[in-house]
Amino acid sequence: FVLPVYAKELLHMGPIQLGWLWSALGVGMLTASSWLALRQSTDAQSRMKILVSGTTMGGLATCTLGLLESPLLAAGLVILVGAGAALLNPVVFALLQELTPSHLMGRVLTTFSTGSMAAAMVGMSGFGWIADKIGPAESLVGLGLVLLLTASVAMLFSRKAMDTSMAATA
Repeated sequence: FVLPVYAKELLHMGPIQLGWLWSALGVGMLTASSWLALRQSTDAQSRMKILVSGTTMGGLATCTLGLLESPLLAAGLVILVGAGAALLNPVVFALLQELTPSHLMGRVLTTFSTGSMAAAMVGMSGFGWIADKIGPAESLVGLGLVLLLTASVAMLFSRKAMDTSMAATA
């Protein structure tokens, strides 16, 4: 949602080059989705590692994107942003399905889906407003920081869950 403004104002790109950036995003998403589909490991701990590393990669790439004015480097970073974005939803939903008791599954997935859609709308509005008022670079850095905060919270949750499971087995 910030990519067209970023492409126009910072990279000085036209619609054709913006199309290339959108395609780079798609390449990253397709590559990450294919990798995820071919993975053999299915335990919750490996999913948490994927979630943390994908969100961290996406956050760092998004922050860096806000500091660049090179179209070629931007395309490479947009591939990483797409890969990080593609890993988030399937991994989170897999974790929710694995960790939620069956009698609560509908409630948990509905609540999570509603919250995630609401957060997406707030994010699009908020970061769009920031891009208009402050600038697209600042908006991208802010978005990247939100992703890095999300990765930190997921890492903290993962460590606490691992400590709890180790204490239960001891």
